[in-house]
Amino acid sequence: MKIKICGLTNPENANEIVPLQPDFIGCIFTSISKRKIDIEQAKKINHPKKIGVFVNQSISEITSTLKQIKLFAIQLHGNETITFCNEIKQHFPNIKIIKAFSIATQKDTIEIQNYSKVVDYFLFDTKGENYGGNGISFDWEILNQIEINKPYFLSGGIELENLKNIKKLKQKPFAIDANSKLEDVVGIKNIVKTQKLIQYVQTI
Repeated sequence: MKIKICGLTNPENANEIVPLQPDFIGCIFTSISKRKIDIEQAKKINHPKKIGVFVNQSISEITSTLKQIKLFAIQLHGNETITFCNEIKQHFPNIKIIKAFSIATQKDTIEIQNYSKVVDYFLFDTKGENYGGNGISFDWEILNQIEINKPYFLSGGIELENLKNIKKLKQKPFAIDANSKLEDVVGIKNIVKTQKLIQYVQTI
């Protein structure tokens, strides 16, 4: 199983994590996030598969970012429509598209399959006060009640304790997406916690 470490705000901290071999590094490029990183700082992170996280941002803003930094994938973590996702896909055919869905109850999964033709991955996160990084988990049993026809990232309060419940999922995640539970300070990951999590995920 793969792992993404998201919400890094400090290149020095991020480059301490890179040797631990996370599969993806998440860089949040929206000003509404307390874990926003600017493009110049993100460029200093020495990882080949950076994922840019955007929340309800325009195509022109995303395009501007991509002109300045190479990204493996675009993660749309807001209320982006199917039409918008399709436009992003058309504009950037060589970049993977991840669509995030905030989940509290099964009702929040109704529209998921309608996005399957316009994105490459789903991401399931916890519905909370913020679009991400709330540090709480949703009921993963909800995922067992729906059809998931795309590989998906599992997010929301990820830590060693709840990862043991992965075995209860009928369809295993493509990747684990970890953020706030690895922090002692917002945007700065604890290296020991991060190493333990990465090592554990690599054994699943």
